[in-house]
Amino acid sequence: MSTIVKDNNKNYLAIAFKHLLTALLIAIIGSWCFQLLYPAIAGIFTNTAKNEINIIYSHLVFVVSIILWCCYKFPIVRQFKKQPLSTLTYYPIIAVLALICFIIVGSVIDIPNYYQHELESIMQEKFLCILTMGVIQPIAEEFLFRGVFLKELLKWKSNPWWAIGVSAITFSIIHLNFTQMISALPLGIIMGWLYFKTQSLWPSIIIHITNNSICCIPSSIDSLSFLDIICNHPLIGILIIVPLNSILIFLIIRKINYKTERLWTNLQIYISCHFLSFLNKFSYF
Repeated sequence: MSTIVKDNNKNYLAIAFKHLLTALLIAIIGSWCFQLLYPAIAGIFTNTAKNEINIIYSHLVFVVSIILWCCYKFPIVRQFKKQPLSTLTYYPIIAVLALICFIIVGSVIDIPNYYQHELESIMQEKFLCILTMGVIQPIAEEFLFRGVFLKELLKWKSNPWWAIGVSAITFSIIHLNFTQMISALPLGIIMGWLYFKTQSLWPSIIIHITNNSICCIPSSIDSLSFLDIICNHPLIGILIIVPLNSILIFLIIRKINYKTERLWTNLQIYISCHFLSFLNKFSYF
């Protein structure tokens, strides 16, 4: 019996990675096809094809392919479960607090950014950059990594932290850029835990969109002038701001867990009461 359970657990792990790799392969093929056709398509409308536009559109095709594949193969829509309205405001706060921590850590540790030039060129097209990398990409990544990959991994072990850990590490590695990998790992853990507790994609999508959108607008980060003071005094940031923000994030997540559990308890009571009243009415016939 235990051998059968172990085999099933291995199957869930293999299935999770199969879904992940299939979606990425389809997205890569779609992006390659676009890059082959783009010069010809762009030549119809303009004399030259701008490299920045080519990169953005290729990336757009990549992430849209992931969204379409996930919606076609999996019941993604069912994972947008109702959330307490009061908790929706907490998710952008979590994203901002985490982003401040990443900026402070990045000012202390020299983390190489291998795609700095490409990112700077993409940001010249502000609207397309925000639309693609700030909104559509986070939705695609959450559909794939939380809605498909983590959902399957949660069947792998009884302890959810195994699934959350594997999904967060994979989510971090897949970025292929040390700067993004450092921030993607803790964010992946936070978003994975919130997905597990709420069984909804809303928390991770809101956090992810907030984080990416702020990063796509350099002026929004520059407006946080107090960060310049902290970055010039790294000990203040590392010893005070980062621990304080981490505690705040922990307390907010704890509060979200409490409100979510209370919502599900009330919902279960509501359904049970109506079901019992229906049975009582039915028993009269």
